[in-house]
Amino acid sequence: MYAVSFVFPGAPDETLRGIIREEHFRPPTEIGGLRLRHWSPHRRKVLGRYLFRDESSVNAFVGNPADHDPVVRRIAAHLGRGPQVAGTIEAISRDPLERPIFIVSAPRAGSTLLFECLTAADRIWSIRMESSGVIEGIAALNPAARGFETHRLTGLDASEENREALRYGFIAELCDSDGRRLLDLPSASMPTTVRMLEKTPENALRIPFMLSCFPDASFIYLVRDVHENVSSIIHAWHHNGFVNIPALPGWDRGAWHMLLPSGWRAYNGRRIAHVAAFQWASANSHIIDDLKAVPKERWTAIDYSSLVRRPDETLRDLCTFLGLGFGSRLERLASRPLPLSATTVTRPLTSKWKYNRSFEEADLDEIAPVVDLVRGVPRLGN
Repeated sequence: MYAVSFVFPGAPDETLRGIIREEHFRPPTEIGGLRLRHWSPHRRKVLGRYLFRDESSVNAFVGNPADHDPVVRRIAAHLGRGPQVAGTIEAISRDPLERPIFIVSAPRAGSTLLFECLTAADRIWSIRMESSGVIEGIAALNPAARGFETHRLTGLDASEENREALRYGFIAELCDSDGRRLLDLPSASMPTTVRMLEKTPENALRIPFMLSCFPDASFIYLVRDVHENVSSIIHAWHHNGFVNIPALPGWDRGAWHMLLPSGWRAYNGRRIAHVAAFQWASANSHIIDDLKAVPKERWTAIDYSSLVRRPDETLRDLCTFLGLGFGSRLERLASRPLPLSATTVTRPLTSKWKYNRSFEEADLDEIAPVVDLVRGVPRLGN
């Protein structure tokens, strides 16, 4: 497999971020040998990563990517300049991924905070962002190619070609806790195996797919109080930073925020509180049901409240369960109140949901059976 990267230097503006979101959901142009492609905005640049199955295909593409890919043309037209090749063409001949760890939860349950904590553990690697671009950068797995039915993926979607593209797509992005990219390390310094930590809210609907791609994977099921969680999802529906699909066909509100469960069309025209409760229930019910196929020694559940109130104890128990070294960096982080996560909108408070005028406790009536199921899941340390 061969990876090549392109960069547009400079801080991306909101228009450019919107272009990237829009283009992500357009049916991709046929590009010879392409296995995966995604663009992502960063603080001081826009980065595109392409994965090809053979050297001749990547060489044919790299000379002038704008001739082959309309995404490049659109970004270049907005910025008034073309992309730069970032580094050299990288031949990826080895798969070092071993026992990856996936955090699964409903959206707005605190998974970003948990992810940011665990990336401080010894010898953990991550792609330092959510993996929707990598996963949906595989054309067959993009919601646009699936009629925008759902973000759900199962073992039926894990063809040999998709499995290989996903694993190598992760490898191309992996960084250690110091931000050093795996493929940039000298050959003599490159580890023979790496443990990857991954968190993307849509993966609450994708456990069977991830198990098929990573049969030795472990899972952390993060649970947050339903009132706090649903209220936070409602707030996110009013924040442009949580737009997932900019223009969902058949959705009267235009943009869809966060994960897309099956059955979303039934909520067209309903209050956002009901949509939020539906998303919470869909995520948690799929997690609980799908974890039944995972050996018990490879998954555990923890409470968001335990993480916030007792970070040292909770993270130590979690690292012991996962076989991770706690390390001095994580010890320093866990020895004091945890910082706000990168996706915090307003400071979390246990009673904040009571002041959300868009949310009433009766909005949870339809999902009461799932609330009971979640409450019955045993937690680590309890």
